[in-house]
Amino acid sequence: MPSANLVISNMKGPTGQLYLAGAPVAFHGPPILPAGAGLNVTFASVNKDICLGIGAAPEAVHEPSRLAELIEQAFHQLQADAAGTAPRAARRPHQPA
Repeated sequence: MPSANLVISNMKGPTGQLYLAGAPVAFHGPPILPAGAGLNVTFASVNKDICLGIGAAPEAVHEPSRLAELIEQAFHQLQADAAGTAPRAARRPHQPA
């Protein structure tokens, strides 16, 4: 019996730049998929950026990268709706007459 089919979490990360062996840390690693879970979606802040991590059992999510794309599209749409502008992907370059 699965313990959960979906785990969603958010983690507040460091607000200042961290370094590992002199290199700036840009990501804290993939989310952990608990035993019995099918999908883990984690948002983590790093400095002033938000990172999205997806951990998926292959039998639960066949294309986790597609899920990430859809979440990103929805986030951009939400930003555009909140700002009252069209999303970047929907804008077309100006065509001279």
